[in-house]
Amino acid sequence: MDDDGVVGPRRDDTESELEGNMTHSGKAPTTVRIGKYKIGKTLGHGSFGKVKQAKHILTGVQVAIKIINRSKIRSAEMSDKVRREIQILMMLKHPHIIRIYEVIETPTEIFLVMEFVSGGELFDYIVTRGKLHEEEARRLFQQVVSALAYCHHHGVVHRDLKPENLLISADGSIKVADFGLANLMQDGEFLRTSCGSPNYAAPEVISGSLYAGPEVDCWSAGVILYALLVGTLPFDDDVIFKLFKKIKAGSYPMPSHLSEDSRNLIAQMLCVDPIKRITFSEIRKHPWFKYRLPPYLAVTPGARRAAQKRAEEELDDEVIQQLLNLEELAPLRSHRELVVNWLMTGAKARSSGGAMSILNSGKPISPEQQAELEKRAKHEKLCFGLRVTYELLLDVKVNKTNVAQQKGVAEMQAMMKPKQHHALAFSPPTSPKTTELRSSMTAAQAARAELSQAQNGGIHDENDGGIPLPPGERSQPRRSWYLGIQSKKDPAHVMAEVFRSLRSLRCQWHVLSPYRLLCRWRPLCSNMVDHPAAEVWLYASLQVYKIQPKVYLLDFQRVGSHSTALAWMNLCTLIINSLKPPSKSDRSGASSGDKALPPSGASGGGDTPTPPSPSQPTAQ
Repeated sequence: MDDDGVVGPRRDDTESELEGNMTHSGKAPTTVRIGKYKIGKTLGHGSFGKVKQAKHILTGVQVAIKIINRSKIRSAEMSDKVRREIQILMMLKHPHIIRIYEVIETPTEIFLVMEFVSGGELFDYIVTRGKLHEEEARRLFQQVVSALAYCHHHGVVHRDLKPENLLISADGSIKVADFGLANLMQDGEFLRTSCGSPNYAAPEVISGSLYAGPEVDCWSAGVILYALLVGTLPFDDDVIFKLFKKIKAGSYPMPSHLSEDSRNLIAQMLCVDPIKRITFSEIRKHPWFKYRLPPYLAVTPGARRAAQKRAEEELDDEVIQQLLNLEELAPLRSHRELVVNWLMTGAKARSSGGAMSILNSGKPISPEQQAELEKRAKHEKLCFGLRVTYELLLDVKVNKTNVAQQKGVAEMQAMMKPKQHHALAFSPPTSPKTTELRSSMTAAQAARAELSQAQNGGIHDENDGGIPLPPGERSQPRRSWYLGIQSKKDPAHVMAEVFRSLRSLRCQWHVLSPYRLLCRWRPLCSNMVDHPAAEVWLYASLQVYKIQPKVYLLDFQRVGSHSTALAWMNLCTLIINSLKPPSKSDRSGASSGDKALPPSGASGGGDTPTPPSPSQPTAQ
């Protein structure tokens, strides 16, 4: 990582400088190159640079190069933002998320070589066409949901979803872009930053409340789905406080021309209460979403990740042959195994940084080690360039396959009976073309089952939103494990019971959000007069999560290091026991002398809550 916080595969020697073939008169260059790319026209301008269209010289594949001025991001103190965006884009590899292939550096600029998307923004697409036909809106929405579910599986929340950040490719597919406001989620931690566009922001975001991440992306996706089907925004007003009032109330018109299933899905996505809002895993199981779902989108995020790891180790023979057929690589055609080894070395250099990361780490090394590392870094750079060429060709092939699947599913579903429209049931083929389509889907099912077995220990969950196994081959769905207390009661009732329990234990608490609080408890508090020196406080965070439809989980999290793990477990045990319904003997022998602590009504919170000091008043 350099001074600007740039991470990922990169080139940072003199070969990366812009090269121009100047005329004898010293006029502007006729061709401009950066690395292995020929620079073309300007696609747009931004705060820190511009975006240029370019062509990969070896393959002819079109790419987009985002040029970032180093001095501008330093002066604006945006280095961390740039670093995070690059880190996230390098992590994600999904057919409907914009790809970044490599990072090229010069002393003055950073060049991000990205996937070129020629169809413009979804916003312009909707403005031009108005409301879309339900089939087209569903096709685009399926792609958005698949991409977002994949992001969340990798711990990434977008936070700025809107049609302007969804690009349309030449084949009519969605590409999720602009991860400038994205952030990485951590288990047990919450976000509070109010960001994104007001019309697409969730109620908890504009209110400044804590949020985990996926639920705000779900709300924004619901707004986008509404815009696709209706042609207007559900929440819109020129006066900002009136707009916020509508969003917080969840007040929007529901046109009568929408189908019953689509209206049901929109209503669940635009639920004001984030804990009752539908999740992305539930969206993937919704009848409206599953209709005409292409096989490659039915693959769960976990299975997709497993398949990608396998694809990095098992290279595509057809693409390798295309690589060797390139004129510039003609001398290597008789050295196929060597090329494969170089491609694997390039993949390792991408993930680990290779020798260059050691050279840039600043650790003291001997002159002999430095010379060896520089030699190795030069070799890894060549291998990485070859790997980028391979992935450019591979993406072209994968995109064509995905488009063919979308068209094939549409053709096959058109031949099905209307009453079957909510299932991916495969009718017997009536033509060679249908036979070929059915064969490809059978292969997709087999691959899905294999990946599911590898991921789930040999058990396939037929309700995970993926492709179901044929009848007779379905196994019992795997059981999920949760830590905490599960309840089918309303979350407000669960929180009321929690407050009752804390009051009975003489705990003090601080409300962070409607379904999260921070509590503290001091052992021997009932004998405080006898033990005035007992000043050790135990802290715990309690949060209600939605884990299944109408099933909620009360989760406990240890906060701080004020006590031993055993003491903290003792506090959790006391809270859990106090939440259990008392028996008749317990009720008859219960003491009535305890007095409840008076509530103060204070509340608050932050991204990383700090335990209150012992002098702070009790909050409810």
